[in-house]
Amino acid sequence: QVITRQAFRLGQVLQLPEALTFYYAHVGYYFTQFLVSVAMPLLVFVWLLVILSDCDSFFQSLPKCVPDMMPATEVMSKTLGNLFSMLLLFFLVANSLPLFAEVWMEFQFKTAVIKMVKQFLTLSPLMFIFQAKVIGHYVVNELRYGGATYVSTGRGLPTERRPFIGEAAEGGGKLKKVGGLYLDYASIAYYDGICLLANMLLLCIAGGNTDHLGWFFFSVSLTIVSWLFAPFIFNPYQFVYRHFREDWQCVWAFFTEDSGRHWVEWYDRTQLKAGQTSPRSCLDIGFFWAPMVITCWYVAMEMKIEAFVAMYSQFDGARAMYSLMLVPPIVASLAFCLVVPAAEALAGCSGILRRRLRLL
Repeated sequence: QVITRQAFRLGQVLQLPEALTFYYAHVGYYFTQFLVSVAMPLLVFVWLLVILSDCDSFFQSLPKCVPDMMPATEVMSKTLGNLFSMLLLFFLVANSLPLFAEVWMEFQFKTAVIKMVKQFLTLSPLMFIFQAKVIGHYVVNELRYGGATYVSTGRGLPTERRPFIGEAAEGGGKLKKVGGLYLDYASIAYYDGICLLANMLLLCIAGGNTDHLGWFFFSVSLTIVSWLFAPFIFNPYQFVYRHFREDWQCVWAFFTEDSGRHWVEWYDRTQLKAGQTSPRSCLDIGFFWAPMVITCWYVAMEMKIEAFVAMYSQFDGARAMYSLMLVPPIVASLAFCLVVPAAEALAGCSGILRRRLRLL
């Protein structure tokens, strides 16, 4: 709906007040969902970068370190403490005010209050956070790759249970049908949720000051829990033992049946071919985002190397540290390319890859 001809024509004929109203309810809403979903990982990344770029307490005499300068951890703690406060609750309530006003007008004030309380008791904020992530993902992918299609939701009962990764055939050793919550949202939310959780753990290890940041960690925790567990929390009968056991059998069959054929086909369809319809260009946001992240980490590492060289200038190999800091990403990638094929061959998962290469 963002790049359709209808939206283009409405933008030409509507006056500014009506155009802003239309933007708020349609195009602006979709872009806002994307910005909301990307704001938390970006904020955690900036916080981690600031902490790692700060002067160490042992190197205060270096030229780049200002004496009696406030530590970066304290600066970020005060900044985030001012941004995330009790206003977070007001923000959550404000998002529910349209529903509250509508129920109040149609029924009565008591019914509206009960409806609001039920919304929060049934963990509706987790659902809204996950919904924002899904909407932002599809809108950005439509602008990047195109090829948007209609997702048929059907008209089944709302209590129908969706499997984790597929439906098992009789006997439990093979899959009768591939498709489930994990395959639906793995590339949309689960991967980013794990990355956000890893960044938060790395942030705590790096020495991030957590004073006066209770509301910030509450927001991050909501985001992580929503991105990782929201589809399963709202899936009927998700934690029933019988279905839970069948899901584990399907997971095993998904990765092992016919040398991993189901996994290879799913990865090829959703991960590889998704970006082949329209290759990335300089207009893609990833064209600017990836170099910026790599450059920031490289600059932070170079500052640490400069401090090491300044402290141990008499060491003959001090200057070689600038070249050695590029070894981990290069050697790690090479080791991954050598170890993974060997592990696949030992596990018997490389047969499907050989057959696909022969077809090519």
